[in-house]
Amino acid sequence: FPSHDKCGKHLNELDMHACMPFLFLKIVKDRLNFRKANKQTLSEMANNNEEIGRYLKSIQNGRFYIELYKDFKNLKGEPKSSTKVNEIKKMFFKQIFFSDTPNSDKQKKIHKSFEKLYPLINSILINYKRTNGYKSVARTLQSNESELMNLAINRLYIENQSGYYLRFHDAILRMKWKIQE
Repeated sequence: FPSHDKCGKHLNELDMHACMPFLFLKIVKDRLNFRKANKQTLSEMANNNEEIGRYLKSIQNGRFYIELYKDFKNLKGEPKSSTKVNEIKKMFFKQIFFSDTPNSDKQKKIHKSFEKLYPLINSILINYKRTNGYKSVARTLQSNESELMNLAINRLYIENQSGYYLRFHDAILRMKWKIQE
């Protein structure tokens, strides 16, 4: 993590990889539990549904965008550049989470990759957009991300009570004063 020593301060960054795809699981859980007497937790769903388990595991292992990139490019091995994976990440948000319908061939291809990897999750996403409007995904996920990061900062501050914490999207920046002896 970055550090800046000129002012006697250290800056640390804690980033949550694939935060919004993870937060989308709350929508998935709510949709799958709708009208059920025995509601399942996310852990139970991941254990009982191979696709949800694979989706969650790819996020936890930091491989969500890598797996999407590999399918999109039809790669057998690992991607050679993190820049290419970042391009897929941008496309994912722009074309899958935050858009109405795919227009170009490239947009349709990323949709097909996502649908191939996660058909149930994709169908829930499409249904959610149809029911609530496509902009609702962005609003809901950004609101949930903000709430999660604020809770994390509050907890960090209570536990550590040293330094200053700032949110930056799905990351927390912490500046701690260096103690000079």
